[in-house]
Amino acid sequence: MQLVAKSRLTEFKQEFASMNLFGILNYVADQAKTSITEKNPIIIRNTDDDHLLDPEFQLNAFEFRERDILTSAAKRLKRHLDDGMDSFDAFNVCQHHLVEVGHAYIERIIFEQFRKQIDNTSDAGCKVILNKLSHVFALSQFDTNKGWYLEQGYMEGVKTKAIRKLLNQLCWEVRQDAVPLVDAFKIPDVLLKGSVGLGPE
Repeated sequence: MQLVAKSRLTEFKQEFASMNLFGILNYVADQAKTSITEKNPIIIRNTDDDHLLDPEFQLNAFEFRERDILTSAAKRLKRHLDDGMDSFDAFNVCQHHLVEVGHAYIERIIFEQFRKQIDNTSDAGCKVILNKLSHVFALSQFDTNKGWYLEQGYMEGVKTKAIRKLLNQLCWEVRQDAVPLVDAFKIPDVLLKGSVGLGPE
């Protein structure tokens, strides 16, 4: 995770190094636009299923978390380095923060790739279950990180409660497809039985 974070920080630094004043102003404008559109009082309280299951909302939430944590980590590291701290010590002090950068990046990549594969799937039945699994992944990440989203003002309590309720409902629905989903991996029955302690028939 630290290596992933270092790579992301390098890209982040290069992105700003190659920007002119106009590019920096655009970046600031984009951040302000996010605050206006995604953090307005209506959106942060929206509990409609259609909204919570909207892949665009889900991707925006992943991207916001990734960008915010990356920016925060970069600022923290720069502050330590500007204060004269050795780069090795600065990375050690920020270790937990850097691990979060890695996790946020990977979560966003997983979701993006998942959605691309769903878009490329032609089988209608398969598409339905993949959509449910995609929503389970997204909502479970939001539920896991609800404290962070609440602290950032990106969601309010009523919304995180609605996410948990919808996640539980989706897990109940996906449960009915558990056997064919596991069968799709073609894991030998003997291994499956051994993993749950059933033993041979």
